[in-house]
Amino acid sequence: MTGGVEFVDSLRDSESTAARVEPATSADLPAVRLAYADGRVIQREQGSAVWPYFTGAAILNEIEPGLLCRVTAGDVLAAVFSVAYEDSAIWAHKECVALGRDGLRMDTWAANAALVTYYQRLGFELVGTRCIVADRRACKWHSATYAPNVHSWGGSSAQS
Repeated sequence: MTGGVEFVDSLRDSESTAARVEPATSADLPAVRLAYADGRVIQREQGSAVWPYFTGAAILNEIEPGLLCRVTAGDVLAAVFSVAYEDSAIWAHKECVALGRDGLRMDTWAANAALVTYYQRLGFELVGTRCIVADRRACKWHSATYAPNVHSWGGSSAQS
């Protein structure tokens, strides 16, 4: 891998650029593993926190209940993401509820400046951070939870 160059080039050369989002299947496992590996390369190049290695069994545990989704453009896998209805280890749930924003949440490493900026440009606001390890004295990485800024999205907030 060279930091996603082959992946991006194959997406750019794809016959169809219309993106489709659909549940991943067990047949997608090799492509999903490749996408995660490519993501780790990019994270290392950017000096970001790097995702751990996910075993095939762990990925299939997300695929089987329909929680892992794939985004395709033509016949090219463009992205994967997981749907999580609960994840108290990383989500600032109480903060979202207090702001009247109990719904869509995005998370990233708090130190991932590029993604933080991207989320903010899309109208998301930081609502809280979480230490990822059990002992906060050893906490090196924090997760940041972002929720839509309802004012920038034309909605209203319970706190307005």
